[in-house]
Amino acid sequence: MIKEEKIKVAGIDIDVRELTVAEIDKLFASFAIDRQATLAERLIDSPIPIEVVTAATGLGAEELNTKFSPSGLNDIWAATARVNDFLSKMIGRYESILGLSEASTESGSGDSSAE
Repeated sequence: MIKEEKIKVAGIDIDVRELTVAEIDKLFASFAIDRQATLAERLIDSPIPIEVVTAATGLGAEELNTKFSPSGLNDIWAATARVNDFLSKMIGRYESILGLSEASTESGSGDSSAE
């Protein structure tokens, strides 16, 4: 059973759906580690990349970066995380294993020149 959740943000009805295993596999194969975070991603405290949100909602990256307020984006990301809870947990594990969190890069952890 594929989970779905309907939300309304900024007057727009959004259907958030659970991604299939095949869709998740395709997304992970397409991720670029060196890609710069979008403004929407920088505003939201979530490890979920915009590609997952666009796949789950059908909204385009341009729409997410221009049509919504930060609180609206937060609602969209939160619904994506709820509906795709297994994927959200997996991304969180990858983030901690690979040290991809912004906190670890901003704090300078791993920089041997700082003494």
